[in-house]
Amino acid sequence: MPALTVRLALFVLLLALSGLALRDLHISTELNALLGAEYADPALRRASEGPGSRVLLLGIGGGERDQRLQASRALAEALHADPRFTEVRNGLDLATLPMDGPLQRYRYLLRPPGELSAEALNEALGQRLLELSAGLELYPPERLREDPSLALVGFLEDLRPAQGPHTVRGQWLSRDGKLALLTARLAPAGEPLLAGELDTVLREHFHASRPRTAALHLISAGAPVIGARSASLIRAEVQSLSLWATAGLILLLALAYRSPRLMLLSTLPLASGILVAAATVSLLFGQIHGITLAFGITLLGVALDYPLHLFSHLDAGRRHTAGIWPTLGLSLLTTVLGYSALALTDFAGLAQLGVFAVAGLLTAAALTRFLLPALSAGLTVAPPRRLPGGGPAPALAGALLGTVALLAGLWLWLHPTPWNDDLGALNPAPPESVREDQRLREALGVPELSHLLIAEADSAEAALQAAERGADTLEALRDEGALGDYESPSRYLPSARTQRRRQQALPGMDTLRQSLATASAGTPFEAMDFTPFLEQVAASRQLPPLQVAQLQGTPLAARLDNLLLEEHGRWLALLPLQGVTAPAAIHRAFAATPELRYLNLRAQGSTVLAQLREATWGRLGLGGATILLCLLIGLRGVRAVAETAAPVAVALLATAALMLASAPGLTLFHLVSLLVVAGIGLDYALFFRRPEADPEQQRRTLHGLLTCVASSTLAFGLLGTTEIPVLQFIGRTVAVGVVLSFLFAWLLHGRRRL
Repeated sequence: MPALTVRLALFVLLLALSGLALRDLHISTELNALLGAEYADPALRRASEGPGSRVLLLGIGGGERDQRLQASRALAEALHADPRFTEVRNGLDLATLPMDGPLQRYRYLLRPPGELSAEALNEALGQRLLELSAGLELYPPERLREDPSLALVGFLEDLRPAQGPHTVRGQWLSRDGKLALLTARLAPAGEPLLAGELDTVLREHFHASRPRTAALHLISAGAPVIGARSASLIRAEVQSLSLWATAGLILLLALAYRSPRLMLLSTLPLASGILVAAATVSLLFGQIHGITLAFGITLLGVALDYPLHLFSHLDAGRRHTAGIWPTLGLSLLTTVLGYSALALTDFAGLAQLGVFAVAGLLTAAALTRFLLPALSAGLTVAPPRRLPGGGPAPALAGALLGTVALLAGLWLWLHPTPWNDDLGALNPAPPESVREDQRLREALGVPELSHLLIAEADSAEAALQAAERGADTLEALRDEGALGDYESPSRYLPSARTQRRRQQALPGMDTLRQSLATASAGTPFEAMDFTPFLEQVAASRQLPPLQVAQLQGTPLAARLDNLLLEEHGRWLALLPLQGVTAPAAIHRAFAATPELRYLNLRAQGSTVLAQLREATWGRLGLGGATILLCLLIGLRGVRAVAETAAPVAVALLATAALMLASAPGLTLFHLVSLLVVAGIGLDYALFFRRPEADPEQQRRTLHGLLTCVASSTLAFGLLGTTEIPVLQFIGRTVAVGVVLSFLFAWLLHGRRRL
């Protein structure tokens, strides 16, 4: 069997096996997954993935108030009928609460029992009398006979956020009256909408249900909406950039090689490398993080150059192609060894990245070396007749590079804060969506999950008790001004211990009858039969404690599900904090309570990025030393190593300085992009420096280098024009770094070439 057939069969088999390995590929998006099990915070993961992460915030503006309320009712009905949405709420009509539900039966255990004293009952009956005298018959007589103090109404009113919405005819309106408000939760059947269609579906429901003559508009926000919009934006940007980059690369390769077959073959090493790399990571780690995938594809950018070096040296006798393999092999070896340092880290994300880069580069290089020469048989590329002349004299080139290195180094050293680990700077969400989210959260009184107190326990009861202890401390901190307000699951469901304590404090039948007689004396309520009230209070003394499952189907279920989470027998109570002004004080208050932890989620996310950046920076030193040792063995001389590494080092310094001058700080994404620059720059320096006596060989080498720098600059330069911060950082850093790497290598070595 011919050698080519064997190689081709093995290659196809490798791709087929990789494709099979990727059938069940799981792409993780959790920041914690980047750290690995040893460093990950399960509580943080569960909090970020809890039901609250699927809550939609909706507002209807424009038109008249009644039109907004009518549209709110219609939209709530439409969403309720759509199985992709659940727990739709547009208000709470207290007068229509069921008389026999768990909230009604347990109303005296949900609030402190002080409202059953003679003084409290007298005040409650006085309020009912004022309502009746004003012609406001808000509650039917049978409800008053059962609950003259309206304990359930008072409990629900207590739950209303201080800065939350007004209620008009049982529906929510913003405090300025300009928005009718709704909330809903995305059901499991609605998960596919997160890919980008969520906005479209919401608008369709809104337009189908709103009054035709009203000039109304819908505002939608919440984590699912922002996530879907970000996904749509990223998809649109990537599609647009891919089209432009493909068109540009086709034109570039057509000008450089004038062969459709070579243009097609040039895509095989990178595409195959990505496929095999993703499969390798999936098999070794069981999943691949989305950031690892994006970074890994970026790191494989150097693989774009491998086929271009080959194609530029294609001649009839293949005399010139043989000379490129030692240089290309050394370039591959140094890059692989440098990236391998990442695979040795304890951080899962960086280890995945190192494995991805090494597997992808080895695949791309093997395909270029063992398949592309045969697949391009019969094709030749004529060397250019004229190319740019050599660089300046060595002394001048050295002085120029030294000056650039000095200035860039000083700029980096003198900058007070060169690193930026703020997650907000990387947010791909459109700014308008972020503003709408803040507006609706303020209108609904829904806190943003940026500051949390977390209690973790083996049971719901233990978690609720811990939440109650945390709430006591938070009350004191609120009085001190450390925070504005907080939520707690124990507000919606007190612990069983608290419920029993309230049961014991309920007055006996005779005491309550006497208090009621005293309170109603001399009022129209004196003749009312309050026997149902007395009997229900007595029944409350015998009730078993209210449990989580009993609240399902009540108006409190959605709120409680957001704050009390269960997974594999472990319970998590979340206490979101609002208006935090003194995070250090909150941290100190809970430092000695292991069952309660204060988390600043934004700071936590920044910490994750900082840890990854520091680990990457540390591995860069190991990788750099390994690369220098490899160059020393391959080039057989300290001077040769210095001449090869110098333009790369100066390009890295200058690129970092330029990026720092144009951004508030360097991020992890800049750092990984600099790894790409190092790999590509080293490739340029090795090819510039290799000895070539044949003028045609020199022209072919320079032709290949010019094609490489043009293709990389085009691809990454287009990436740098996007509005998505992460992609912008990567694109601009690599594009600038590639150009500088080529320029500095030409300055130092170009004179000896032509």
